[in-house]
Amino acid sequence: MRGWVAALVGIALMALSSGGAHAQWFYDQGEDDPFAGGSQHLAMSLARSGELIGFRCTSADDLVLLFVSNEKPDPQQMAAMMLMPAKLLVIVDDASQQEFDASIEVTADGDRYRFSGEGDGLADVARAASAAKKRFAVAAEMMGKRMYSAAVNVRGSGRAIGQLVKGCGLP
Repeated sequence: MRGWVAALVGIALMALSSGGAHAQWFYDQGEDDPFAGGSQHLAMSLARSGELIGFRCTSADDLVLLFVSNEKPDPQQMAAMMLMPAKLLVIVDDASQQEFDASIEVTADGDRYRFSGEGDGLADVARAASAAKKRFAVAAEMMGKRMYSAAVNVRGSGRAIGQLVKGCGLP
């Protein structure tokens, strides 16, 4: 969990130093935790409107696509939202949209919704995002309706995601 704190601090500093106009990707490696399967690797970017998009893993077997909304959760709706079926939709550059099953949680500070997507083909998406030339776009869909979406530029994605790919031993 400490890796998340460092990552979020890094994103905030990045946003403040760049004015948020040109988000860059960053990489963070957490401490080695043998109970969690090793070091957590995180590659993230911040969208102009405040959403966080990226990947997290400790090994090739637990790669997760993350989308953190900029919406503050409504306490009356939280329980119902976390039970709804969700999907994360991804477009890298101008390629076809890909879809991954997702779970919905609230961030540890309770300030945002976090969608975590998993599934076959996610390692391919991570590699494509690291080689992207134009954009990386993610949307969260619940019950067939797109609820949130954001796109980020890919400046620094090759370096950040490349470190994650290597650190987690992605095929």
